Amino acid sequence: MTQEEIREKLLNALVLLNDIELQNEIIAQMPHMSEKLLPPFAKERYAMGEVDEWPNAQGEFGRTPTNPILVNETWGEITYLSRLLTTDNQRMIFHRVGSVEGAIDAFELVSVDGKFFDVLFVDMYHHNCSKKAPVGYTLLEVVDGITGTSENNPAFPAQVSEAVFKTALGKFGAPIISEAVFDFDRDQAVKLIDKARQANNLDGKILAKTTI
Repeated sequence: MTQEEIREKLLNALVLLNDIELQNEIIAQMPHMSEKLLPPFAKERYAMGEVDEWPNAQGEFGRTPTNPILVNETWGEITYLSRLLTTDNQRMIFHRVGSVEGAIDAFELVSVDGKFFDVLFVDMYHHNCSKKAPVGYTLLEVVDGITGTSENNPAFPAQVSEAVFKTALGKFGAPIISEAVFDFDRDQAVKLIDKARQANNLDGKILAKTTI
């Protein structure tokens, strides 16, 4: 592959990352999107149209499974979470912990400087991404690459670069990794996340919005 071909592939991947309509064109061709295969709850959520949150949402936006962030499949999960910016201009590194009741995905996130930890809940059964940001964040209009993965990383916050690289290739066809990933303070993040997970084990709930 020539340098020009590599450059074109990277540019195309960045366009896909920042263009929901292009993402939806790919999603629409996926076998599981057949009307016959979609479970009833998914049909109901897709039928909501382009909304920023559930009409019957309860609890704090993004931080409760009953008021999740709305996105378009796993592409939307990656795009939206990569756009998050804290009030002190920190990007967020993330991975998917798993799913909770109601087919809502739970993500662990930690700021690039390793000083802020959060857990956000995401509903991927929509054709749009919420334009609303959880409290404490704004959303970047354009991103230079992804900062996390829609897959579970058992080693998180270790092996972040490897996980993000795999997701970038698998979902976007090129290693569009944000420079923020390479600035990630893993040692600081380990201390913070260990603290958060210990508290989580004590009360039996996922702990959100932890700082150090």
